[in-house]
Amino acid sequence: MDSRIVNTQEFLKRNWPDVPNHTSGNECLLSTERARSLLSSFQGYDHDLLTSHIRRYAKEPGWFWWNTLHHPTKEIVRAKYARSFNVVYRISNRALEFMHQAQSDGWRGYPEVSFPTLLLDGGFRLLDFGGKGEFTLPEYRNRFYTTHSSRSGKLGLFGTMRYRPSRARAGMRKNKIYHPVKPEPMIEPARERLKIVGRCALEMITGGVILRIRNKIGFSGVWDVRESSSI
Repeated sequence: MDSRIVNTQEFLKRNWPDVPNHTSGNECLLSTERARSLLSSFQGYDHDLLTSHIRRYAKEPGWFWWNTLHHPTKEIVRAKYARSFNVVYRISNRALEFMHQAQSDGWRGYPEVSFPTLLLDGGFRLLDFGGKGEFTLPEYRNRFYTTHSSRSGKLGLFGTMRYRPSRARAGMRKNKIYHPVKPEPMIEPARERLKIVGRCALEMITGGVILRIRNKIGFSGVWDVRESSSI
């Protein structure tokens, strides 16, 4: 599995046979060395959601997707919201059943806010498999990936995992998950990559002010978690 693109769903099915239907990942992900070290490291942990970049609302209040979480009659106070970055994640059977019931009951939202928020509110246990957030165990701090973000929730350019731009190959750091990694034909055009870099630079300068304003003045879209997948 070293230094090549793999279908993470199929890889996880082969290497984590006890929960093959409840482990998910993006279609293409590249990790230096063996991704099996990630899987084996957490087999002894019974947390209900194992994923990456878990943050509470107070840490990243300008994140674009907070407003997608809603219910016709119920409410969770915004301070209890949480987000994640579900590049690869493991969910327990009982948590999966809970999410099914929650959606059947009327909860809707982008999955990277609905999963962590509803599970935390329901008393489930979450664990981050790397980075340096509140939900990362000390011994796993920055172990399997790194991210850099601001209060806007945008994942910066310098972590091994980010939203954009895509990479054509993994970086030099061993035993780290790199995302996104795509074949050359799928890489963003040079002009688009420059725009992304420019926006990230502006984000670092402004400290997320622009996105927080946009978040307040009116994202009114409704996102159905049943129709979406993590990106």
